[in-house]
Amino acid sequence: MNLSGIILPLATPLNDDRLDLGALKANLEIYESVGVNGYLAMGSSGEAVLFDESEKLQTIKQVRASIPSDRPLIAGTGMESTPATIRLTKQAADAGANFALISIPFYYRSQMTEQVIVRHYSNVAKASPIPILLYHAPQFTRIQFSLSLMSKLAEFDNVAGVKDSAGNIDWLGNLPLRVPENFEILCGNARIFEAGLQKGATGGVLAAGNIFPEVFKGIYDKAKAGKGPEAGELQAKISGPAMLLGTQQGVAGLKAAMDLRGLRGGDPRLPLVPLDEGTKQQYKRELEKLIKEDVIASLSLKD
Repeated sequence: MNLSGIILPLATPLNDDRLDLGALKANLEIYESVGVNGYLAMGSSGEAVLFDESEKLQTIKQVRASIPSDRPLIAGTGMESTPATIRLTKQAADAGANFALISIPFYYRSQMTEQVIVRHYSNVAKASPIPILLYHAPQFTRIQFSLSLMSKLAEFDNVAGVKDSAGNIDWLGNLPLRVPENFEILCGNARIFEAGLQKGATGGVLAAGNIFPEVFKGIYDKAKAGKGPEAGELQAKISGPAMLLGTQQGVAGLKAAMDLRGLRGGDPRLPLVPLDEGTKQQYKRELEKLIKEDVIASLSLKD
């Protein structure tokens, strides 16, 4: 199944701190109209660490039921123990996931040696009924994957690729030289997306894609059509707003920006708190500026 193009790491809508699966379905209808390539349920943008296993599986099932059967669905199934990761990965596969995104256990960070990491991913890959993707996110785990470690992990059967959210373009650029040709490299940092495509990334899994799916699809389409300067120009226009609205204030900011675009973001899960009204107004002004600059067509994606 093809993992190229734009894959949205879906935010998880809530109503009174409970899953709002109807809102999730409504968001997916809008995203499908934009023409994105696939979805990630229960990643970092989906607040995965704040949901229990039952909630995660409900969300995965809803996404699978709401999108075409040929649309790839990745499920975030990384847990702090190897057995728990394997159990959730099998359940996610039963719920309709095509790939599992496996974050590295990081609570006992000082004991996560290369040998431990290799053993963890080896055991999960062997037990998983679906291909797994490595999740490189040192901004959360404080664990940096070396290129030599990536070379080892990429050779395992059933390891299909990596989502790299570190934002280090030199690391990303050297990775294709260290992994098999069919190894999927997904850029997880909106700031370097276009540059990542130039360096060999096959697609993007971008938090800000929840807000600007049409813009990042435009960057990808232009890059793949050989229109590098146009892709670079669009990237330059969206990089700042993407970091401001999609990253700077975390999930609360991401969801607030989604609301402004006519999507169903809502509040983050406790203990996270919603964005204040002053910052929401700043976000609205930023979006209106993008309309004037012809980066987005309208405030609402529904238009």
